[in-house]
Amino acid sequence: MRQEKGMQTTIIAVMAIAILVMSVGFAAFSQNLNINGNATFSQAKWSVHFDTASYTETANSTVHANPTPTPTATDLSYTVTLAKPGDKYEFTIDVINEGTMDAALNSITITSTPSTLPVYVGHVVNYAGTDYTATDSSISGVTLTKQTGNTPGRQTVKVTVTYVEPSNANDLPQNADQTVTFNVGLGYSSL
Repeated sequence: MRQEKGMQTTIIAVMAIAILVMSVGFAAFSQNLNINGNATFSQAKWSVHFDTASYTETANSTVHANPTPTPTATDLSYTVTLAKPGDKYEFTIDVINEGTMDAALNSITITSTPSTLPVYVGHVVNYAGTDYTATDSSISGVTLTKQTGNTPGRQTVKVTVTYVEPSNANDLPQNADQTVTFNVGLGYSSL
């Protein structure tokens, strides 16, 4: 029995030495690889907004806003009264990009109250030479370029509201003035 115990001790010692030798051998054949780097990110700025100083009623506008709108960077509200068929209110305002990246116009959302315009109402939004009278949620290829030096990217938006003479006089507002409310949303994102 004693001899068996001695044999077990010897086997355990030999195995421990073998494990130690294998660990040292494995360590001798292992290698860590490292990747180190630095990245500098330049200053960037997103700045798409109205050029509030560019608001202008167009020369062919027969009606003037009361009072004249005072646009903010993101909003412009107007109130006009069109008294008779043929009257028109038209203005332009520039959208500018003072940022460091180009901006894509992705959508123009046009809503009104009532949602179905009466036949005597004309409403057109012109952007980059294209007229929009209804929502277009999939615009592509219309870019508002980034600022170059001190010159921002610029695009003019023209809005026209017209009192249209309908073919049937019964389609005109009969017993009371009618108010139509318009909302135009220009949806931009970075390219």
